[in-house]
Amino acid sequence: MTSKGIEFYSAVHGPAAAGDPIKVRLFVDGGEGKEFLEGVQPYGHGHVEVERGGLFFTESSREVHLTVHCGTEVFRVTQLIDTQWPKLPDGPLADTFKTPTRFVDTPRGKLAVSYGFGDTSGQHASDLLYVTVTPVYSDWMGELVGAHPGLRDRAFSTFSLPGAHDAGMYGPGESIHTTIDALMGGAIAPAMLIPLGPVGAAIAALLAMGSALDLLPTAVVNSAFVQKDDVKTLLDLGIRYFDFRPGVPLGEDALAHIHSVVPGCELAVFLSQTLRWLEAHPTEIAVIRFSDDGIYHRLLPNAAKVEDVVRESFDTSTIRRGGIGDLTRTVSDLLAGNTRLLMVRKDNYHGSWTSAYETDDVNVIKDKLATMKVQATGADQIALELQSSGTKDGLVLGAKNRAYGQLIKTKPVFRDTLYPWVRENAPKKFAQGLLVLMDDFADGSLTRLAIDLTTSRLGHQVTGRDSTP
Repeated sequence: MTSKGIEFYSAVHGPAAAGDPIKVRLFVDGGEGKEFLEGVQPYGHGHVEVERGGLFFTESSREVHLTVHCGTEVFRVTQLIDTQWPKLPDGPLADTFKTPTRFVDTPRGKLAVSYGFGDTSGQHASDLLYVTVTPVYSDWMGELVGAHPGLRDRAFSTFSLPGAHDAGMYGPGESIHTTIDALMGGAIAPAMLIPLGPVGAAIAALLAMGSALDLLPTAVVNSAFVQKDDVKTLLDLGIRYFDFRPGVPLGEDALAHIHSVVPGCELAVFLSQTLRWLEAHPTEIAVIRFSDDGIYHRLLPNAAKVEDVVRESFDTSTIRRGGIGDLTRTVSDLLAGNTRLLMVRKDNYHGSWTSAYETDDVNVIKDKLATMKVQATGADQIALELQSSGTKDGLVLGAKNRAYGQLIKTKPVFRDTLYPWVRENAPKKFAQGLLVLMDDFADGSLTRLAIDLTTSRLGHQVTGRDSTP
């Protein structure tokens, strides 16, 4: 009898409202299952084995169900798993970028359910499925100030902010086809892509293998797109810091987020959606950081053109533009002046990322965080990168199908190791400066971590303890 394993990861953070506990469950039709309850442990991990359905060829597949309960069932997704053949059947989990966060109503209020699936068909390894259930954190900053009134008169950098790494790289749009056609047509020599990190190196490797060109579109999407939700959803999940890398896509005119050479969301769209959302949420403040990290040099934009897009976006909004100098202004001042979208760059920026992040070993990342040395003040940005950059070989392998990406598979493994470490160590180690928690496939569990760190750091700042090297 053949079978297929699934490593099941959960993160459940319930709302304050009393009621039935939240339960997440993964189970097989007529077979075993695994469930995790709110309040027992924040991060759960278990294994579910999908046994072959019967003796005949047609019975090698079984339905697997992921459900969320809060009194009654409030969420369900069902995927067919083939236990015999090295393929993932079509279904709701077969494309990473068609698994957006869903918001569900429950007796305890609205919940956010974020989930993802990593296929390993043909690798003789278990698949991976994760689910995160949290409250909707659309107004968490205002609620935190309400619970801790002293925050109003503290510098904005007292906050720890949940951040979306490569925030504009969600949902491949039409411009991706122009880029793929240009790459296949030789617009950029493979040797020029290799220095651009694992994404560029993976694309170069596939371009160099003429027989593998049919894999290029999937490889480009799986390696370069590292968010599953658009900016409005990310804001509803509580994300408040956005890493955006503007550039000019191959064969296009409109500025967009560029990851290596791959285009994502247009800058004007990203800004307008962010500003409209902030207008509807008057207690919230967000930050967008522009950088050119990892962008192919021919795609770098004219600075004046970027500024024109930013200025035009703010001209049509009631939100006032802020900058790096506003990190030390009090929260009450920023709110009173409606200065609620800060546009920053590399000024006073201290990030944990190094080339060592090109790994699938979470302990390498944890060591980098543990040895990071920053003498920070309230005017500094400290960014803790909590995700891998992937490896060239892993990203190439991820070209098999749209659920095969390397980064979706490392997401819950890294979270379950790094988030507890950050919760335990960051308040003292990084007591001063705007503390940014950056992750791929950002969701509500990152926001919950930032809320906990903000209250912890507030205590450390009150007692006068500084960042420790």
